Amino acid sequence: MPITQSLKTRLQQKKVRYILYSLLMFGALIWAGELLQSALGNSTVQFLLTPKSLRVVILTLIFAVGGSYFTQYDSLSFSRGRFRGLIVSLLPLSLTLGVLLSFYHFPNFSFFFKMFALVVVGFLYYIISLVNNIFLVVDEKADVFPLYRVAVTWSQILLVIVSIPVYVGIYKLHYAPIGQAIWATIPSFIFAGYYLWNLSFDKRVRRLSLLEKGINSLFCVFLVALSGLAVSFIPTEPFLRGLFSASVLLFGLNYLEGYLKNRLNKGFLYIYGGIFLIFLILILVFRP
Repeated sequence: MPITQSLKTRLQQKKVRYILYSLLMFGALIWAGELLQSALGNSTVQFLLTPKSLRVVILTLIFAVGGSYFTQYDSLSFSRGRFRGLIVSLLPLSLTLGVLLSFYHFPNFSFFFKMFALVVVGFLYYIISLVNNIFLVVDEKADVFPLYRVAVTWSQILLVIVSIPVYVGIYKLHYAPIGQAIWATIPSFIFAGYYLWNLSFDKRVRRLSLLEKGINSLFCVFLVALSGLAVSFIPTEPFLRGLFSASVLLFGLNYLEGYLKNRLNKGFLYIYGGIFLIFLILILVFRP
């Protein structure tokens, strides 16, 4: 059976699990949002230290990881690489953390807006499961097929979308700009590492050692941390800073891909430099 047909058959069999996972996280996030609002005061320090809030956050993150393993357990059993279970749980974990931070920092959202946002988030969990499954099948078959390139594109889109609430949540924390920049390095490293894993199956991408992957991921970390720290001196909303950092992450991910495929050119710099400038202008124009 051709690989593409085999993948389509497998996806049909897994759709029920993906839908169940999305519904589980939809319900878990509603539950977590209600408990966080009842458990927290107005201090971000309480968000970090209140035992009840910590239990809610930890349980919700466990749901995200457990559900990710549940949706991919058969593919993981055939995977040829190490730590695949951890890798495929990175995006669901980051998305869950971003939603929890949004619940805390923006408690005044209307009920209908929250429900709409959670429906979108549930759909994102479904898409993440589909994309991760494609990468695991490529890993299992040791062969690249057309859906793989679609999955790489979608993984980049998902990384940018997921990074926005994470960065915004970090920039809303009651820390000095240097502290916020340090916290932002953690998800940036995770996002870059996940994207490098996605690219590692492409035969046009040169092979990297674990050390080289770490160094390349640190390049994205450096860009996001430095740019985030630079704009912190401009009075602006954390939401715009989060969008700006997401645009810098997009630049970094595409730079890494172009570098590994030897496809860097002036056109690349013009396109992503333009995106970078657009968000920088927004920060300069829309001040509180």
